[in-house]
Amino acid sequence: MNFKMEELKNSNQFLNIVLDNINSAVFLVSPDRIIKRVNKALENLFSSSGDKLIEELCGNALGCQYAIEERKACGETTHCAGCIFKKTVTKAFEEDSFSQREILKRGFYINRVLTDKFFYFTTKKVSYQGEKVILVVFDDVTEIEDQKRKLEDLNRTKNSLLGMAAHDLRNPIAVIKEASNMLIDTKLKLPAEDRVELLHLCKRMSDFMLNLVDELLDVAKIEAGNLKLEKTENNYGKFVSGVLELNQIFARKKKIDLNFKYEAENIDLLFDKNKIEQVLNNLISNAIKYSFPETKISVHLKKEKDFVLTEVIDEGQGIPEEELHKLFNMFQKTSVRTTAGEKSTGLGIAISKKIVEAHGGTIGALSQVGKGSVFFFRLPLNSSR
Repeated sequence: MNFKMEELKNSNQFLNIVLDNINSAVFLVSPDRIIKRVNKALENLFSSSGDKLIEELCGNALGCQYAIEERKACGETTHCAGCIFKKTVTKAFEEDSFSQREILKRGFYINRVLTDKFFYFTTKKVSYQGEKVILVVFDDVTEIEDQKRKLEDLNRTKNSLLGMAAHDLRNPIAVIKEASNMLIDTKLKLPAEDRVELLHLCKRMSDFMLNLVDELLDVAKIEAGNLKLEKTENNYGKFVSGVLELNQIFARKKKIDLNFKYEAENIDLLFDKNKIEQVLNNLISNAIKYSFPETKISVHLKKEKDFVLTEVIDEGQGIPEEELHKLFNMFQKTSVRTTAGEKSTGLGIAISKKIVEAHGGTIGALSQVGKGSVFFFRLPLNSSR
């Protein structure tokens, strides 16, 4: 074939070959942002045919969130003045070189579903069928950016874990160190009751540290997506009753009346016994920690449509309404403090939320300052079917 390569490069034939064979999404747009040509990759990206895209304003054709929601033409919405794509295309008509790679993050309606997209794009002024147009190359990096954000979230979680571990472990370690030093320095000359008290103090601090480490490991598993359930079918009423028996010891120490009430017997559910026991222990132990002595805590169990509702109701201090949103967030605590100086990591409720949701249930709380709180969660009845 006898032709000059430079002539081919300057021809529409060469541009058509490039458009049809490049993997990036590409389209040509006129000075007034009318689409003149698209390639197959762009059609696939926006799930639309070239017939519907060509001779349309680019924002309207591609389903720009602002153009669709405001029902206005591309270039006339309240966001168009600051649109990086519009500015880059306008600038490209004034220059002949490729633009620097720009970033476009925006919602697009694809198949009528609003989808967040993250594009890298470049522009270049070219001649096509005797008309000056802008060649736009879109590279969809949404998945890469999503993974990047997830990694950033995991890194923040890791830093929070390390910060909490360093902060919350420091005090109990210091207490154990001082108590053990006293026992060593006095060579057991302390009265027996003092030695026993120091040993009990070391045990309490050790229990707290072990519990904190367990919860931090749970958080790490959850954030890494490694929460696995081992479900078995069990009588839920008997199960809850057994968990309450274990918590009666702690309730009696504060002279708190812990009672159980259920409206339906023989409720068989498919659930992970260890995980749901962890949820119940978290809710009941928190109710005990934040309640005053000689008050009452009730655990109610009842059927509610397609769910089993479990409520832990206390007569404690209550939580300010504006702080309720903190309860189920990792590493956030409310201003309410335990009534007898008990230790609390603030992680148990957030972990419970993840466990309940993994079972297909929901969890929540109602509270009134000075009146008490109700923590509740629902587990689906049909999970065993």
